[in-house]
Amino acid sequence: LLITEVIISITLIIQLLTMSMVVSFLEMEDNLRIILLLIVVIPLFIILFSLCIIEVHSGYFECTHCHERFAPSEKDFIMGAHTLTTRYLKCPKCGKKSFCKKRLSK
Repeated sequence: LLITEVIISITLIIQLLTMSMVVSFLEMEDNLRIILLLIVVIPLFIILFSLCIIEVHSGYFECTHCHERFAPSEKDFIMGAHTLTTRYLKCPKCGKKSFCKKRLSK
């Protein structure tokens, strides 16, 4: 699953950089420039949202206080502050908010 996420992320970055350079440096009408940017940005947000949904359903988070492992809602997952391996979530068992670590098994 991690390899798939990395491949998709690299593909998105290449696509975004390529289209940004095309839109920035080529002479074209403003309407065409806006359309090209939308062609890049709309699929970018759809794919990023899809990756978040995949990520939230691919494991559990462990509370740093009570060590309960739980799966957050999509809203809590997307809105929570995060680092590479943790996400700021509220534990359903103890009710405390903390940076919970990602775990693959329950």
